[in-house]
Amino acid sequence: MPFRTWLAHRWKRALRSVSLARNALRSILTVFMGLYGTLAFLGAGWAFPFVVRELVPGSSPLGLLNAYLLIGLLVLTALRFFLQGASGEALRPYLHLPIARSRLVGYQMVASLASWFNILPLCALVPVALQVEWPGGAVGALCWWIGVLGALAVSHYAALGLRAMLGRGMTRFLAVTGGLGALVGADIALGLGLSTGASGALFGGLAAGGVGPLAVVVGAVGAAAALTVRVVRRTLWADRGAGAASRGRLTGAGLDLGDSLTARLVALDLRLILRNRRPRQLMGYQAVALPLLGVLVAISPERGLTVAHIMLGLFASSLLAIGYGQFIFAWDGGHFDGLLARVAPPDTLLRARLFTLCGLGAVSYLPMLPVLAWVDLRVLWISAVGLIYNLGVTVGFTLLTSLWNRKAFDLNEQAFFNYQGFSSSQFLLVFLFTVPPIVVFLALPFGWALGIVGGVGALGIALMPWWMRALAGGFARRRHTLAAGYRSE
Repeated sequence: MPFRTWLAHRWKRALRSVSLARNALRSILTVFMGLYGTLAFLGAGWAFPFVVRELVPGSSPLGLLNAYLLIGLLVLTALRFFLQGASGEALRPYLHLPIARSRLVGYQMVASLASWFNILPLCALVPVALQVEWPGGAVGALCWWIGVLGALAVSHYAALGLRAMLGRGMTRFLAVTGGLGALVGADIALGLGLSTGASGALFGGLAAGGVGPLAVVVGAVGAAAALTVRVVRRTLWADRGAGAASRGRLTGAGLDLGDSLTARLVALDLRLILRNRRPRQLMGYQAVALPLLGVLVAISPERGLTVAHIMLGLFASSLLAIGYGQFIFAWDGGHFDGLLARVAPPDTLLRARLFTLCGLGAVSYLPMLPVLAWVDLRVLWISAVGLIYNLGVTVGFTLLTSLWNRKAFDLNEQAFFNYQGFSSSQFLLVFLFTVPPIVVFLALPFGWALGIVGGVGALGIALMPWWMRALAGGFARRRHTLAAGYRSE
């Protein structure tokens, strides 16, 4: 099958998509947001040299950009992992045909380069490149652009490779991502400057027309492409078709958490988030929204304690838990009967969901601590008592709201402008346990508000065994109603 036939199939699949036909408004809004993002990145790139000259007089805009390009590419790779489509999904309809899998993987590796995650960074870099002086002249500019395109390709292939690695098992995936995250985090926390120094040396050498840095980039692109093709091919062989692939999403292999059934159910939630499009994108959008809210609050001219400050402190440890938790049983709607019949009793299922929500709260809270301290120390205090409140109150009410969601989700749908499964009753319940602490902070002195919100949260933690038993009883009574709803009965 020629490559042009492959592209024609991809184009027809996009045009004949069921989600495109049923959600025309969402498709129009997606196109609008893409155009808006393109213009926003172009404007940010045009303003970057002026901002650098204003805030850091005497610094070179190109030098400052080069020093942080590698960190930016790591962030881009993380965003790709959560928001970009998987490589294997487009390949599975062709696996039964007499076509070499190496050719299929090669087609997908080339076709997937047409992505917004490659276009938007270029929209920001082109205006910068047109306004700066190049130490290597035209040759340096050409080498730098080759290096940037190569770095984007490495980021793209790294995200695809990590997704394929996760599909085969979590042990290697957690080892690779955890090790890389620990190295970068230690470099930033200790102020070693290794990442910025390496980035400045690499892209600065490219801008000067250096052959050595160019060879490094070309070698990195070749190595990333080869490793990704290898991992994706092995994943396809392991899947043995769509049926095995769907079973692998539910069970997964490669993460041994011992004999604890609760731990295995928590790991099941983690796999569901990482391996399916809608929950992964939902978590990715919310993880990006938190630091963006922090930046907006920090640059706001308001110096008093505003609603935005309070919401930032409270949602730092609850946004991911609320977003995922209010549908925590609906995510498993496609195999909910199997969970009830074979996996665990009701109290164990509910306890595992509780640990999942507490883990999501910690995952969102800990990386936000530097941002919260930068915004305002009062926000840091609010986040501390907010963590107690969320563990004692928010988590319990979130589990309660999930017992009234009887609509199963299509896990492969995108999360952007997708309101499938939402209901007014859920918004009302979320409103009831998120608004009272905001009112307390606005109405009472700061010290009193901290004590009241923290005290209510501590009381909820102390009463956790009681309300967990009550929730387990409610889940036991409603589990068959939920299962019938997920079967659309």
